[in-house]
Amino acid sequence: MVCRSADENAIINTASSSPRLVARCDNIGQGERKPMGHWDVVDVFACGLTLQGLIVMETLGWLHWLRNDPRFDARRMAAIGNSGGGTLTMFLGVLCAGELAALSSSAYPSTFDHVARKEKKHCHCNVLPHIVGELEMWQILGCAAPTPMLIFQGKQDHFFPADLFRHLARKVAAAYEFVNAGDRFQAHLLEGDHSWDLPRRRLLTRFLCETLGVPFHPDRVTEETPLREIPPCFSVWPEAALTADALARRLSGHRGPVAHHLWEVFPPRPPWPGMESSPLLGTDFRQIAAQFEAFLK
Repeated sequence: MVCRSADENAIINTASSSPRLVARCDNIGQGERKPMGHWDVVDVFACGLTLQGLIVMETLGWLHWLRNDPRFDARRMAAIGNSGGGTLTMFLGVLCAGELAALSSSAYPSTFDHVARKEKKHCHCNVLPHIVGELEMWQILGCAAPTPMLIFQGKQDHFFPADLFRHLARKVAAAYEFVNAGDRFQAHLLEGDHSWDLPRRRLLTRFLCETLGVPFHPDRVTEETPLREIPPCFSVWPEAALTADALARRLSGHRGPVAHHLWEVFPPRPPWPGMESSPLLGTDFRQIAAQFEAFLK
């Protein structure tokens, strides 16, 4: 069974004795970003919530639903994800470590400090308020021990430096050693850039097969055929469907003014002059400054 979301892949795989079943969900618009208002979600922060938190909550709901469905083997559930899916699976792993047979987060494990310093507009699922100086990625991943874990990334990934990956991998390995589970942790740097390619798909498949007790057939793992254009989930978006902001208001009960820009929720201090005009590739510098403020506040 496969639940898939995110800009790359976030997957819950379950092996079942019944005929193969496939289900797909789109966690708070990780795939259908425009209609859900995912990329520029702001009001969710004004409600005291986060977009990543909503994504993780919905995925936990899917996981618990699957565990209660007799068609699936609850002992063989794994969460894997790359890039935005890697963010999700990192948090998912620590919140339900005892419910997963395996965990893999790729093309994201590094440091929150590095992510926070980026002078680019983040997708707002990547904005994690107050986290810098309080918590780091290796601590979150380390809490998943002794769940079997594979982390990896490409050496040429321009989003996340290889030395930061090595730094994190060393610390997570130490956490696994601390609970006598050193043999359950793997970390690999491979040739390639940000996205999964054939060697990484085979590495991941081998890890899952060995961990879940499923025969591994490398010849069956092939490159994914790229889609020229990703079709929308719906030809006509349902009128009753909620955006992420609307969902946040329902969950929180927030009745204050609607926030439209990140800097309204996290106003930079001090208000630097000329922040609207920016040479940063067309990005309004108020957005960058608000991101800094959000991570550090």
